[in-house]
Amino acid sequence: MAAIKYIQSNENNEPNDPLTLYDLIDMMKEKKPVWIAGYGWFFIEKIVCDLDSTRIVTHTQNNFVYTKDSTRFYRYEVK
Repeated sequence: MAAIKYIQSNENNEPNDPLTLYDLIDMMKEKKPVWIAGYGWFFIEKIVCDLDSTRIVTHTQNNFVYTKDSTRFYRYEVK
């Protein structure tokens, strides 16, 4: 329900460029949903950085690899 309310209230107010790691951290802290292209809407549970990779862990325990050139994470749905 929170994801739907966020999407409806913020449509067209923010650019929909791919999110940076800093944007993802903010979205996680603010408990805002993130559109992961090809997968759908998720809340970020945690971000794990180690020597090999940066992983985005969602509320459903899915893991996605983040890179600085990533075009997978957005504020709004990308078709």
